[in-house]
Amino acid sequence: MSNPPCYSDGMKLRHLSPQTLALCEQIIAEFGKGRLIQQPGGKLVLQGGTPADRTEAQEFVSLFMHEAVLSFAE
Repeated sequence: MSNPPCYSDGMKLRHLSPQTLALCEQIIAEFGKGRLIQQPGGKLVLQGGTPADRTEAQEFVSLFMHEAVLSFAE
């Protein structure tokens, strides 16, 4: 199966439509080794990181993204 169109493999993405880019995950912030990622459906996931990174991400979300619910992935 081929990669979704959001993975460019070094190609320029300027010709992709907004609908195509909406299918991509977006990195919101990084906390240590953890990455806060917004998935296409709007779900926020923290991937990786230590317990301290998770605490820091939860504080960030509570301060700047009140309505968001954070989930964790290993």
